[in-house]
Amino acid sequence: MRALALSFLTRLGYEVIEVSDGIEALQVCQVMDRPIHVLLTDVVMPGMGGRLLYESVRALRPEIKAIFMSGYTDDTAISSGLLGIGAPFIEKPFSSLTLARKLREVIEG
Repeated sequence: MRALALSFLTRLGYEVIEVSDGIEALQVCQVMDRPIHVLLTDVVMPGMGGRLLYESVRALRPEIKAIFMSGYTDDTAISSGLLGIGAPFIEKPFSSLTLARKLREVIEG
């Protein structure tokens, strides 16, 4: 899914920073000197889950927004405590159109 999302978002004109896990994402957020507008992250990842990653990144970049993705349904992710209620969420697998709409929705607030 990561490679497909990268390819699609790049074709739409977005600048995408691809990382392999939450630890690397946090490191990039610590050193990058340009704005990062949206964090697209999986809910469940080895080492650091998406929710913890987002909370850690928000401490560095309070303006950042996030989209969470998972093979779990959003109801399952919320009830298991993986996400807060109302967190922007897309269920995998998703289409490029679904990703584009969710990204636009999050960016526009």
